Amino acid sequence: MSDILMAYGYSTIVSSTRQNENEQVQAIAVIGLSKLMLSKTLRDKYVLKELVLLYFDSDTVSNLRLRQCLSYFFPVFCHSSFENQTLMQEIFLPTLIELLKEYKYVDKNDNTVPPLQIAQQLVDWTNPFKVVKSEQTEDTIDYGSHAELAISVIRELFSETDKDIRKLFCQVLNKFQIDESAGVVRFKKLTFLVGNLKTKRPLIDSVARNALNKFENALLNYFDDAPDALDDNELEQLKDIVEFVDNLEELPSRALRSRRSKENAISHLRSYSEYSSS
Repeated sequence: MSDILMAYGYSTIVSSTRQNENEQVQAIAVIGLSKLMLSKTLRDKYVLKELVLLYFDSDTVSNLRLRQCLSYFFPVFCHSSFENQTLMQEIFLPTLIELLKEYKYVDKNDNTVPPLQIAQQLVDWTNPFKVVKSEQTEDTIDYGSHAELAISVIRELFSETDKDIRKLFCQVLNKFQIDESAGVVRFKKLTFLVGNLKTKRPLIDSVARNALNKFENALLNYFDDAPDALDDNELEQLKDIVEFVDNLEELPSRALRSRRSKENAISHLRSYSEYSSS
């Protein structure tokens, strides 16, 4: 099987696997790819992402060999090596977004995994505290890596417009395991982003707002309610975040948008009246 995968190319095989309705073919391909990734013969973000999509695809629920293989593969792959887990962290956000968008258009049934459950599973696979510790890996594990994922999620919140996805992102923030190992700079990045998100891209949904406030309160507890001012070194490390926020156009408030809508409507009516009377 490995020879076939290498002969035809991993990307070609994994792309056709999702489209193939033959469960035996799907299972054989997934088992082969999983073995190659566990043995570190193959390290490919695209392949890993496709395996995650296959795992949560409601159409594969009856394919027990495939599901059993992936149920074993993901925790072993992600928790046996931080190097492996880093690969899962790199695909975390794009994979989650794709799964959330797919969820909106699939027929909901008992086999459909709810979005929050999907997110929680991805959070678990990317949790650095679950990586098996050894003398060789202890110093190489970044226990603050969940903070980096939280930063990427908040940055996405600035551009995401779908209300349901924004709500889930806010809920996910509270699922990450973030403690002092993340470091002061990451905590300041998070507080800076959350504060600007609330002013520049305010949340409409009350559940989302409450979740974001809960996350912000947890961050402030780290600083005893108020972070210190940034020193020159920290400011340099936050440069990309500051530039990201500075380049955002601040959206008008809801009241201002409502007033503008009324003004536009009145203007259109006047134009129509003038046109009709001429």
